[in-house]
Parts: sequence; structure tokens; C-alpha cells
Amino acid sequence: MNIILSTLRKKRRFRCAVVCKTWYILITGKPFKMKLPQPSDLVIQRYTRRTGPLYFPTIKYLTVSLGTKNPALPEISQPPLHFLEANDIHAHGIRISQSCNGLFLCPADITNNYLSPHAKNNAHVKHYVYNPTTNKTRLIPLPSLDYYKRHVTAMNLAFDPSNSPHYKIVSLSTINETFFSYTQVDIYSSETWSWKVSKAFPKNCSHVDFSRGVFLNGSIHWPSYTEDSSYYFHVENECFKLMPMPPVQDQRSRRSIRFFDESGGWLLLIDFHEPFPTKFDVFGMENDYSGWSVKYRVDFSLRTWFIEKFHVMSVICGGDDEDDSLLVIYVPGRDKAGKGLLTYNLSNTKLKKSDIKEELIFQV
Repeated sequence: MNIILSTLRKKRRFRCAVVCKTWYILITGKPFKMKLPQPSDLVIQRYTRRTGPLYFPTIKYLTVSLGTKNPALPEISQPPLHFLEANDIHAHGIRISQSCNGLFLCPADITNNYLSPHAKNNAHVKHYVYNPTTNKTRLIPLPSLDYYKRHVTAMNLAFDPSNSPHYKIVSLSTINETFFSYTQVDIYSSETWSWKVSKAFPKNCSHVDFSRGVFLNGSIHWPSYTEDSSYYFHVENECFKLMPMPPVQDQRSRRSIRFFDESGGWLLLIDFHEPFPTKFDVFGMENDYSGWSVKYRVDFSLRTWFIEKFHVMSVICGGDDEDDSLLVIYVPGRDKAGKGLLTYNLSNTKLKKSDIKEELIFQV
């Protein structure tokens, strides 16, 4: 019932409080907030190369079960992803640039970098917000400004259904005037269906990778590859704050970030320089932003399957039950032990092979 009521606007929700005593207590009693469930499926974006005079890749999407479904909850069918599949007819197709608590931010890739997860300049690129559960989309209007002056650095989705049914999109752009340039932050709200210019702007941010934004606890976080600190942006308060970065591994001058995302209320980061190490750490940010700590240690050296090379796909934190925490990796190859999509239990170090048969090229 919480999930159903959370989709209503605040005014309409309070009207429902007069239906019966149970609804009144539910809506007006304690703070109306639902708990986000643990992810049970992983959506993988796969590219298939085409041959011929024109090189256009085909994008296909696979939904892979992680085996973490709660048996007490009703079974929910996998999202059809019809909108994404229907628009993959040429290089101008729709792709996923970010997922945020059940919503996808999807730009129409009209650049020549077909396999690049981020376009060089998104100022002229259409963006959609797609809900795979309802199979509904919303075309997001572009911020109003001369496209020749605006270079969009990043578009980030901010959505927390436990606080509000509305989402926001934070756009960071470099505005090039005749004799100078500056960074501008625009915020789009699904409640008003409009953009507004924020007064906040980051200082000395050339080292920050704004293309890898992660939304968590009301803020969007970005990593840095070289410096000891980076930035996060509080969406409601519209302010930038510094956050520390973990030490660079192996005494190098630059981080090689293999994973930067959130799970189970944790901001997570994986950084290693070796091409395919057998041991590495998963770092987690402290809630007060005081620093990073080693949340998980991964050791493939004791496994029966010899993992020669792999790609980190995702990290799933089990919340209260750490036994359900998983590392998802992809090992190139088909129908062989230790090949394909594997889940590594971060508690008991068990490896499990997924039943996925396709060979992957790229993942979101």
C-alpha cells in the first residue's frame, strides 16, 4: 500500500486519508516513507557488431536474476524494456547512461562514438527518463541556451521514491562567452516540468569526472582520478561539498577506477591497476564523509575456477544480511567453467555461474 500511495502527489495522498481509519493512520501517523528493496536483477546492455558498408552496432538488453529475491514478497515479472528495444534501429538509438532507483536516464546517441557511454557534448542530444516497470517514457526538454555556447559536461538523474515520487535531473555545462567561460548548473524537476538555473557552481573542478555521477542520500557524487578529494552536490540544498577520495593504489599517480556506484546505502569504489588481479578491495564511503574504509576483500586465488581476466559489472550490498552481498563479474568466453557472468559471494567467497549464454561486449 505504501508503494501505491507514494505514487500520488502529496495533496491527493492526504485526500485518501479520509477513506478509512487504516489509511488515515498509514498516511498521517508516522513519516510516510517506504524502504527501497534490494536489487534482484541486473540489466545488461549488450552490443552486437554489424557488418557491411555502414557500421552500426545493435544494442540488446538482458535482464539477469541475481538470486536475491525475497520469497516473502510477491513475484514481479522482469521489465520488458520495449522502449529501448524499439528505438534500437540505427546508430541514433536509445541507450542507458544512468539508472537511479528504478528509473533510467536515456540519451539518444547521435554522435559518432557509438560505443562510448558518454557523448562529447550533450547540448543537442535528446534525453528521456524511462520507467521499465510501467514502460512509460518522458522526453526531457533541453535547457534553454544557444547550443554553440553550451558544452554539457554531465546529465545526472536524482530520484528517491522513499522521499518523493518526483525526480530531478542535474545538468552541468560549460558556458563559453566571447572572452570568458564559466560552469553552470541547471536543475530539471518532474514536479514542475521545467528547468531552473542554480546559483551553485564547483570551484577548481578540472580533476573531477562529472560523467560518472552517482545519486545517494540526496546527493550526486563524482570521483577524481588524481586528487585526494572530489565533489558531491546536494540536490535539495543546491550546494557543492568536498568529499575525500581513497589513496591511490600501488603507489601510482592516477587511480584506475573499475567501479563507482552505490548499493545498500553505501557509496562504493573499486580501484586496481593490474590488468586482472586475483586480490583487491572494495572501498565504502563513511556516512559522515570522513573517509573511505575497506568494506569487502576479494580473493580469487583460492577458487577452483581460474579467472584469467574479468570485468567488474556490479556490487550488490546485502544490507542487514551481509551473506547476500555479491560481486558480479564477467569473464569473456562461452559454456566453460569460470567463463561468462559470475556472482562472487563477498561473505563466503563462493562463485556461481549465471545461466546467461550470450557473449557480452559492453555493459551499463
